[in-house]
Amino acid sequence: MRAPMDTSLPMYVDPARLASRRETLTGSLDAHKLTRLGGYYRCTKPVAVELNFASGRFGRIKVGGCLMAELEAQCQRCLQPVVVSIEQQLDLQLVDIASAAGAEQAPQEGANDGEFDDAVEYESKLNVYELVEDELVLACPIVPSHPADQCGGEDADAPLTTEQSSAASTGATERAETRKPFAGLADLLAQTPEPNGKSD
Repeated sequence: MRAPMDTSLPMYVDPARLASRRETLTGSLDAHKLTRLGGYYRCTKPVAVELNFASGRFGRIKVGGCLMAELEAQCQRCLQPVVVSIEQQLDLQLVDIASAAGAEQAPQEGANDGEFDDAVEYESKLNVYELVEDELVLACPIVPSHPADQCGGEDADAPLTTEQSSAASTGATERAETRKPFAGLADLLAQTPEPNGKSD
C-alpha cells in the first residue's frame, strides 16, 4: 500500500465513474466517523485506505486495495491494554441495485445464479465510510489478546471463560451480518429473530 496522502476520504462516491477511469481513491478516515466498532475495540487514529476501482463482469465493479488501522483494546486474558494492528487486503465486487433490477428482467448470458451473492449493493452512490468500517470490523480478531508469549497475566495460558467465549460468538455473528448489503440493512437486522436461549 502506498503511503496515503493526508486527505480525508469523501463519504460518497460514484463507483461507475471511478471504475470507468480505473481510478484509485487514497486517503484516511477519521476515527470518530467509525461508529460500529464498539465492544472490545477503540479506534483512536485515522484509518489509512486505498481503494482501486475497475470494471468487472456483468456490469459489476471491482474494488481492490487495502486498509490499515491501529486499534486499542483490552486483552481478554490478562485484562491489560493491547494494541491490535490491522492490515486488510480488499477484493470486493459492487453492484448498483437499480442496474441489477434491470438485469433481472434481461439475464446476461454466462451469468451463474449466486455468482454475485456476496456483492456489496449500493444505489447510485457508494457510502465509503460504511464500506471501510464493514471491512475493518470483519478484519478484527474475534477476541483481542496479546500473543501468548507476550501476555503479562498470571492466567495467560488459561482458556477463555464462558462469558468470553459467548461474547466471541456474538462478535463473530455481528461481523458476519455486516457483510449484508447496505440497502435495507437495518430492516434485515430488525427482522432477525432473537435467540431463545435454549440449548440442546
